Amino acid sequence: MDTRAIWTSLLLVMTGCYPAETFQEDSALTRCALYDECDLLSALGVDDYDQCLELLRSADYACVDYQPAAAELCIAELEEISCEEYGSGYFPMACVDACTLAGD
Repeated sequence: MDTRAIWTSLLLVMTGCYPAETFQEDSALTRCALYDECDLLSALGVDDYDQCLELLRSADYACVDYQPAAAELCIAELEEISCEEYGSGYFPMACVDACTLAGD
């Protein structure tokens, strides 16, 4: 990510303007990177990072009760999680708090 994008994202988060759509995209990018790094793509039924993105981007769900601060923390925690933690079932609570999926 280039420096301008990082500062723009930081500014949006600091001002509470981290849209749910941006969070959903960042979540897909971060999670697919994690699945790829941890050799877990096959668990999703995909062969590579691009297929993972396609799958996660095509998911039809609505995020209700969106919490921008939790969403930002979720992405930060996903970027830091180890394969060992993720493989053992750990999932950042901030991601759960970021939004309630419609129907939950």
